[in-house]
Amino acid sequence: MRAYMARRCGADFPLERKISRFLTMSLRVFRVPEDERARIIAHVATLDVRALARRVMGALFESLSMEFAL
Repeated sequence: MRAYMARRCGADFPLERKISRFLTMSLRVFRVPEDERARIIAHVATLDVRALARRVMGALFESLSMEFAL
């Protein structure tokens, strides 16, 4: 899983497709039924992953700056 996610996204492999394939692969391993997989992937597709990542990273950097203030 790590190797798959480590591959960079680009024009030929956008983030949305990468996430969809990763979820499909992961959920199949656990034998999640196809209809439930489709619902999960559709829900994740509605999320603004980039905005969520920016918010999480902003909170992380804010936390680190408080702990390691110069």
